[in-house]
Order: sequence, then C-alpha cells, then structure tokens
Amino acid sequence: MPVRHGHRSCGSSKVHAGQRGWYLEQTFVRRGAVVARAVVQARFLRRSGGTVPMTDLLDAVGGAPADRDLPEWVHGWAGAVRISSTA
Repeated sequence: MPVRHGHRSCGSSKVHAGQRGWYLEQTFVRRGAVVARAVVQARFLRRSGGTVPMTDLLDAVGGAPADRDLPEWVHGWAGAVRISSTA
C-alpha cells in the first residue's frame, strides 16, 4: 500500500506472518530510490501467559496475508535479535 505525503509517494508497507509473530515492513522511497526500510516484529501475548498461536491470529484476521513470505534477510535479523521468552 503506498503511503502518501502531500502528492508524492513516499513508500509502501507489507505485512508478513512468520513462525513467531507478525512483521510490518515499511519502505520509504524518494525520487525513485529507496532511502530507508524499517521492519517491526510483533508477538501477541495471552493475558493468561504465553503467546497466541499463529493459527488463532490468522483466524481472527480472516487468513494469511497475500505476501506471507518474509525476505531472507529478515529471517537472519529476527534470529539475531531474538529475545528469550524467559527474559
């Protein structure tokens, strides 16, 4: 989905569903060149403790996003910044 600032297109966003959570990828473009990219990883937690299973989340939002595949570099990044669930 393009993001607009005034009349200029400044980027796009994608939502990906991974094994351990959701990923929002935002790309910022200026004059046809990518100038920044951000990825946010999110996990949904149960009030009673633990994480909400991916199948429950997908059911709640009506199914998987069309572009579910994560870019390969995101897998490496997610593994490198993984926080222990016991922390």
